[in-house]
Amino acid sequence: MAATPRGGPGGVKKLSGLCELKGRIAGHAVSRQALFTFKAPRQASFELLGPMFSTAWRARLDERGFTMDQFPVEGVDQGRVEAAAHGAFSAIAAALSGEAFSPGPARMERGWGRTSLMRPAWRVDLDDALARSISPADNGVAVALSDFLRSRERQVPRLLETKGRFWELAISCPEPKAEFFP
Repeated sequence: MAATPRGGPGGVKKLSGLCELKGRIAGHAVSRQALFTFKAPRQASFELLGPMFSTAWRARLDERGFTMDQFPVEGVDQGRVEAAAHGAFSAIAAALSGEAFSPGPARMERGWGRTSLMRPAWRVDLDDALARSISPADNGVAVALSDFLRSRERQVPRLLETKGRFWELAISCPEPKAEFFP
């Protein structure tokens, strides 16, 4: 399901779809339709949709950094909104990048009902041979993956969930389109 940082064999080249973005920022609910696009090695963009599918808001993460339009959430400072969006989108792009599956040292840890692939910089929690959660080893933001759809003999998550200190965001894409590297 994941690509190596350079778009290695068998990884995700592009993942996109019409999605529902839901969550909470500092206790305030957010729910909007969005176009989501991930491109290897680590680019992610979101376009929240307004009337007639017009773009009402954009956020983009790429090699130059993170940028986003103003996104007012009643009762929440814009800085906190940007921190939440940046945290969520960075975690999702990192999880989809495949860095956690790059060649290198790894060990399996089995615990009470949990199996994890431990890497120097990553932890991947597994269930039925599928990655269910991908997180940096330094206790950074985890991305939970669920509701998988079979696409070209691979499993693609339709639900990606993240949670930070004062926010939680989920992206639900009922029909994601996936392109894979050979």
